[in-house]
Amino acid sequence: MRLFVIPLLLLALCAAQAHCKEESGPETLPPVPPSVIPTDLSKDVKCVEAEEAAPLPPQFWGSADFWVAWIRGVTFPTLVTVGPASDPIPGALNQNGTTVRFGGDQTPHERLGARFEFGAWFDDANSFGLQAGGAFLASRSVGSHDSSPGTPVLARPFYDVDGQQQNASLASFPGTASGTIDVHSGTRLYNVDANGVMVPVSNPVYAVRLLAGFRYFDLHDDLAIAENVLVSPVAMVPTAGQNIGVRDNFACDNCFYGGNLGFSATYDMRLFELVVKAQCALGMTQECVNIAGATRIDGGPVIPAGLLAVSSNSGGHERNAFAVLPELEVDARFEVSRHVVVSAGYSVLYWSNVARAGQQVDTNVNLNLVPTSTTYGQAGGPSQPQASIHDTYFWAQGIHFGLELRF
Repeated sequence: MRLFVIPLLLLALCAAQAHCKEESGPETLPPVPPSVIPTDLSKDVKCVEAEEAAPLPPQFWGSADFWVAWIRGVTFPTLVTVGPASDPIPGALNQNGTTVRFGGDQTPHERLGARFEFGAWFDDANSFGLQAGGAFLASRSVGSHDSSPGTPVLARPFYDVDGQQQNASLASFPGTASGTIDVHSGTRLYNVDANGVMVPVSNPVYAVRLLAGFRYFDLHDDLAIAENVLVSPVAMVPTAGQNIGVRDNFACDNCFYGGNLGFSATYDMRLFELVVKAQCALGMTQECVNIAGATRIDGGPVIPAGLLAVSSNSGGHERNAFAVLPELEVDARFEVSRHVVVSAGYSVLYWSNVARAGQQVDTNVNLNLVPTSTTYGQAGGPSQPQASIHDTYFWAQGIHFGLELRF
């Protein structure tokens, strides 16, 4: 009997436990903490920071260039001669012994100058901007200085319109006079311009800029002839013992105003850039010519006439002429840093219409208008020298070395 009681108790205990589990619901496991998968986001953060910290391209620039240039030479009539006293008309042209001391084509000398440019971009992509600049070539003179105590004869040749022959005004003659003749001619050039800039094509290899704006050029050209004569006291002439000074001055100012169109193309080779720039301005040249003469005899009053500048052509003369002014430039640039660029290049400029001083000289002379002539003040004869503006073309070319700052 006891053997049956023990198993029954075990069965009852098991049934009680099963009933308790059903009432309490299914067995729940202790919570497992979610797994943390370590992720290295440092690379993404760095990329975002790099994008935010990337600097904008330079928005301003300024450059300065040292310029060594050559300009077209000037053509002068024959202004100074020497010759023997034995010639029929000493010092005059077409005489066997006459030698030209100043006149003809003059070889151009190098001129020193500078160029400047400043610019700014209106947008962060450097697509639209404005640039302004200028350049100048310093004046450098050509000329001659001649003196003679009497031999050889020193003279200023001209054509006598009354006598219809070549003649000469003597600055020296044996036993009569000693003298000097100085000729000086100078030329200077400067310009300013302002252009809007648009960049229709730009990539890491090449870029194209279009230019449109305004250009102003000023070319000054002058010629001065100074003659000083000391007449011997024993000379058998009315001016014996007197000092005579004669001056002829010719000055030309050319002012160009015009609209400008152009482009520049840049080929980028990382540290090096090759830039080709072409532009052309169309507009008007205002040509102004001023002619003045002066003669002073032995400290007396100044007479407003010389030899080639007399009453018939003295004064101011002006005219306007349509002109074309193209320019071509080639530059090689080296990028020292993001903000500093050095460059070297070549440029050539052409100006279609300018007045040069040497071309305004008329050597046809009516001696009745010349104060040192024995017929000065007499009526008659043509009004010569004549005042008429003669123009020609002009060019300047040279090499330049520069520094550009970008910021």
